[in-house]
Amino acid sequence: MERKEHYRLHKSGKRWVAGIVATAAIGVPLALQTPVAQAADDSSSVTVTKTVQAASTLDQQKTALKTTLDNAFKTVGISWSGQANGAGGTLGTSFDDAKNSDQLNTVWQKAMANYVTAKIQKHLALPDSTSPANVTAINAFKVKNATVTNFTNLTNQKATDDLIATGNTPAGQEPQYQTALTKLDDFFTKTDLNKNKTALQDALTAGQWATLTAGSGSQAQTLSALVTGTTSSNELNTQWPTVANTVAAATAKKLLNASTDDAVAAFLKAKSQVTGYLNETNQQVIDAIVSAKKISTSVSFPDYKGALADITSYLDKAVKAQTNSAVATINVRDWTDGAIIAQRTITVKSGDTIPIGAAYHDGWTFDYVNLDGTKQDANNGTFTFSKTIKQDTTYTVDFHYKKATGNVEQAATGVVYVKNTEGAKLYTDKDLSKQIANRTLAVGTGWKYFTKVYDTKGDLVAYKVATNEYVKAADVQTTAVTDYVVQAFNGVLRIITDNTQTYSDVALTKPITGQALAYGSRWAAPQKILHDGKTTGFQIGINVYVRVGDVAVESSRPTFTDTSDVVYVQRSQAPQYVFDENTNQFTLAANLPRLQMTSPWQAHSKAVMQDGTVYYLVSSKGWVKGDDVTTARVTSRTGAVTVTNINGALTYRNPTKTGDAVQRLVTRSAWKIWAVAQNPDGSSAYLVADNQWVSANDVSEQIQDNTRGLFQVGDITAVTFDSNGRVIRGQFLNPNTRWQVTGRLTIGNQLFYRVATGVYVRSDFGMYVQ
Repeated sequence: MERKEHYRLHKSGKRWVAGIVATAAIGVPLALQTPVAQAADDSSSVTVTKTVQAASTLDQQKTALKTTLDNAFKTVGISWSGQANGAGGTLGTSFDDAKNSDQLNTVWQKAMANYVTAKIQKHLALPDSTSPANVTAINAFKVKNATVTNFTNLTNQKATDDLIATGNTPAGQEPQYQTALTKLDDFFTKTDLNKNKTALQDALTAGQWATLTAGSGSQAQTLSALVTGTTSSNELNTQWPTVANTVAAATAKKLLNASTDDAVAAFLKAKSQVTGYLNETNQQVIDAIVSAKKISTSVSFPDYKGALADITSYLDKAVKAQTNSAVATINVRDWTDGAIIAQRTITVKSGDTIPIGAAYHDGWTFDYVNLDGTKQDANNGTFTFSKTIKQDTTYTVDFHYKKATGNVEQAATGVVYVKNTEGAKLYTDKDLSKQIANRTLAVGTGWKYFTKVYDTKGDLVAYKVATNEYVKAADVQTTAVTDYVVQAFNGVLRIITDNTQTYSDVALTKPITGQALAYGSRWAAPQKILHDGKTTGFQIGINVYVRVGDVAVESSRPTFTDTSDVVYVQRSQAPQYVFDENTNQFTLAANLPRLQMTSPWQAHSKAVMQDGTVYYLVSSKGWVKGDDVTTARVTSRTGAVTVTNINGALTYRNPTKTGDAVQRLVTRSAWKIWAVAQNPDGSSAYLVADNQWVSANDVSEQIQDNTRGLFQVGDITAVTFDSNGRVIRGQFLNPNTRWQVTGRLTIGNQLFYRVATGVYVRSDFGMYVQ
């Protein structure tokens, strides 16, 4: 409240006399001024106005202080009134008992000192402000020079103390608490901004990107200058994507060895070939990384260095996934009596080491192998291809076979140990047809061998341990049979014999007196005992074990492990399952959606049942059975393949051909395909039915060769791809050029046109002209 006094001047003789007319007005108080009357001529009376500030009451000052403190401490998530006042009470008590402005100012200063500590804790991203290490960090910040303009000659402590002091309000004056708080908050906002700018500058310097240029023409400037020029967090958020994408483009250009920006743009526009990102373009992956590292209410200090490292790491994987330095073909031929009886092809890329095994042909056995006419070393019919290859070159591997005439010996040395508990019988011949009477090698004993014996199928069947003395391979092993192994089990056992004996050792040789188990009783078994790979007993207590023959397994908890595998669905409409903690079983989840064929899913946990069945956790509660997915990279692909292997093609439940074969597809038969899988070793397989894969080495894909027309490239240089949808490095189609189309191929939902032998272009890089 202010009062306005109007002075009406009039003459009394030769002197001017002022008469006061007072009015009240509400507004911002002005400094008190004393009106000065000037001599004037004899004219009409003159009105002079003076503004006078009304005194602020103590109650008004207390209300302003409480409102300011409540609002301030709400932003740091703590209460000011419950904090100690240094005299055995709280600031809330001191506030209530305050009788004058000085006492209120004391409350203000102590509360704001705590507020500053909370702001520093947040600035340093500390979990608390009381642990010794964090107190040290906070004090270290206080004695550092401030980074905010106009305060750089002061320490952070001095700067904040001075700003707090501007809020001290003398008696009768308008409260200045909110004004001081606004200045203090602005100081920390700018301090936080400078911390983020420094972090980004340091990341650019470390990666040698600071001098990269963003923008063009008169707007062009280095990334370092771009960051330096930002004046607010909002502006830094706006510039951050520009900085990150400039780094991404420069990195991609270097990795691709590209000569034009158009090639980089095409690469960023292309679909990712990196596991876990197959439904996104490379640019979308980068955008997601950038977006997650912006300043927000939940992220005060983004990890710019980590984000740029994530971007460059992803680009390295993306380029490697889409670019092959050299790709060649191995033509494998099987020979008998001077004639080729079977052929197959294998795709190989630079750096690959591929074991190529001899095939089985009834009545024939492996003899030797040649690479481009030169005889090669082979281990039991397996030749390892490992050499520097040239692009688009075909290498020929010839396997030669001879008539099988019984088991074959090959020179080899080593030691085998008898694992058959009844001992290993000896034979005088490599065909194991003549047993030596009354000669048996005891279990656990070790014997040096001098040759290995293989049957006509190439399987190891025996070892020669002395002159005219052979032992069956099934009766021995190459590791010592001495150790007992204890493994996690986590199951429930039921006793099935009367007065079951317990033991104190894993070898089950030391009975525990007076501790027999009752028939039908149930026991938790955290571990099981294995000897020579076979389960011999279970642990049911500390140093308490039972034999496997005395119990029946009722249930066992799966073994859970964390995983980061990406799994791909290999059947139509794969169901999800839920795990029941009470029964330790997985049951079909009717309320969870079925998963589409070829869709990728990030697995977070892997469960292995006691019978070996595997499940992957792909949602908060949903598990998918291991038989319904594969960890090989799978891409949707429709078309057909023809079996080219003269012996037919075996199908397997996994593209890596693990486990038993499902069925044999007859030679020259044709099969519709639904997907193609790329295995870690570089081989590929086709999905011909739910959970049935056939190796690409045994079939050939039917490419639609009846396409005739031209493909006109658009305004941007087009990258080219091989028949697996991988980018061909260094081979581009220039803008607005036309190319003869000789075939087409669909990979996933993407159409490709063949414009040269083994060279394809994506349909969205231009236009097909009939």
